[in-house]
Amino acid sequence: MEATCWDGQPPPGQVSEIIEIGLCVVDVESRRRVAKHRILCPSRPV
Repeated sequence: MEATCWDGQPPPGQVSEIIEIGLCVVDVESRRRVAKHRILCPSRPV
């Protein structure tokens, strides 16, 4: 997962938002990755 962040506290009126979620499909028998995906999260209107 990737999210917005700041050093210290967010500026007034700002909040952390999720930007992207990573997903990995694994073959449990072979323990190998068989696919990977990313989901980009749309920003919220201000």
